[in-house]
Amino acid sequence: MNFKKMLLVVLSCMLVVVLVGCGVDSSTTGAEKVAPKEAPAQDSKGMVEKIFVDDENCIFKITDIEEDNLWGYTLKAELENKTDKNLMFTMKNVSVNGYMCDPFWAETVQSGKKAKSDISFFDTEFEELGIEKVEEIEFTLSVYDEDDWMSPKFVEETFVFTTGE
Repeated sequence: MNFKKMLLVVLSCMLVVVLVGCGVDSSTTGAEKVAPKEAPAQDSKGMVEKIFVDDENCIFKITDIEEDNLWGYTLKAELENKTDKNLMFTMKNVSVNGYMCDPFWAETVQSGKKAKSDISFFDTEFEELGIEKVEEIEFTLSVYDEDDWMSPKFVEETFVFTTGE
């Protein structure tokens, strides 16, 4: 296994523990919105592309799905930071087919840069929950200044991603 990926997983887990321990309250950032359910666009090769956020601050989109990745079911994401700050992209309150799951995903994108990232769900968790086919993923995307966790979030929205035909 790639050492950098393992380090990313460990650091992501540590970040989650730190955030929970600090008692960061995101309820003061405004109302959350749920995007309408719609099937993602597919190109002629069957690849997925669904843009969730494209504003003056950042871009977050899902570009593909790997159902049998090394880590398990994986969403391929592209991120872009349009600000002069280093942005942290995270997901919380994630459910797959109505079952709460945790992809342990977080990605930092430096000011003015782009990144590609894998959002993976563990096969063992899907097995425990009886999930054989992913039909719907609901998540809250949170994008914030990596260097100032108390500043207002750039994005704090709930989305629904359907994988159906």
